[in-house]
Amino acid sequence: DRAAATSISAKTAKVAQNPAASASSDKETAPMERALEGSGESENKTFKPVTVKADDILFTVTGMKSLGNNVTFIIRIYNKSGAAKSVALYDDAFRWNKSQMTDGNWKKHFVSKVSFTKASKRIAMSAAGTEGIHIGPRESVTAYMTFKRAGHGVKALTLHPFIYQGRRHWTEHNLNLPLGP
Repeated sequence: DRAAATSISAKTAKVAQNPAASASSDKETAPMERALEGSGESENKTFKPVTVKADDILFTVTGMKSLGNNVTFIIRIYNKSGAAKSVALYDDAFRWNKSQMTDGNWKKHFVSKVSFTKASKRIAMSAAGTEGIHIGPRESVTAYMTFKRAGHGVKALTLHPFIYQGRRHWTEHNLNLPLGP
């Protein structure tokens, strides 16, 4: 029921124009002004975008939506380096390590579905292949990460990206983003 959807949105951080927006301190990873309560009622809440950085890739959580038992995070991925890279955020279609969400009851949930939007085209992680989505120098894509959840509220998101530069060089990261009290 779309009327029961909870929507959280924020203006996309202008990390392309402000490279200083990388998250190397708690100040730059400001928590949400209000956490998603998951009451089942329609409500709009705003929060400050939360950004973390790994291998010259900025990951900015710009929004979150809740519908029924599913929570979808909207993440802007910006390649601020001069080299093309690929980012993989594995979901249920893969056996590799996945991103996690921690709910208000401190229960962890693994991401079930990931898709990307690049140049107005939606691409499922399973269709992007094992190396993920290609991101050119100073380009960005949007990722949508859907979690099935049982508890109320959202405490944190732990992104687990694999960043590829070429076919043989890759790095794996665990990036913690505090989102609630």
